[in-house]
Amino acid sequence: MAAIHERRVPPNAVAITFDDGFRDTLTVAWPMMKEFRLPAVLFMPTDAIESREMLPLHKLYYNNLLSGADAPASNSRERGEFIQRLLRETQLTAPRVGHELYLNWDELRTLQAEGMEIGGHTCSHAWLAALPVEEQRREIVESKIVLEKNLGRAVGSFAYPFGYSGTSFTEATLAIVRQHFVAAVASTSETTNPFDVHRLPRHSINTFYSA
Repeated sequence: MAAIHERRVPPNAVAITFDDGFRDTLTVAWPMMKEFRLPAVLFMPTDAIESREMLPLHKLYYNNLLSGADAPASNSRERGEFIQRLLRETQLTAPRVGHELYLNWDELRTLQAEGMEIGGHTCSHAWLAALPVEEQRREIVESKIVLEKNLGRAVGSFAYPFGYSGTSFTEATLAIVRQHFVAAVASTSETTNPFDVHRLPRHSINTFYSA
């Protein structure tokens, strides 16, 4: 962000980011990144930290409820409404393995001490556009407060859950994030005009490792 503000971004520069705080960020990715001295940012939903429960979204995936032919496209507005309806109407069961699946506070502090930045990602990984504005505010601001209290450091970056502009987050979401964070990333590769540091584009590599 300093390089962007000072207009000194080097050619072919990239920023590497991880979402959701799965333990393999620490056990698999981070050792390789340290070997090549590559920094990164991890965007962490706080409800997952030291909980035995999977996040509600991950329970949906575990029960194969978001990958069927009747599931809306991942970047559509209907996706959020579909997810909220499933969470409201479905009794979800899943193994209580959250403490094994997600990073805990000690592991997050270790990553931070070794050079990985920890950023906000809401409390529950909510589809923010489907929530009332005050509930969006709680998800965004409370997660920042919890991270800062437990990590002992200011949290300046944020990733919108799902990250689809106009469908999974709105102008109201952007206004809240602008108030509390220095920068934020989406999950789309399109740049904004004018350039917006609270809607930074990202190129997903999901298709490479899940194909």
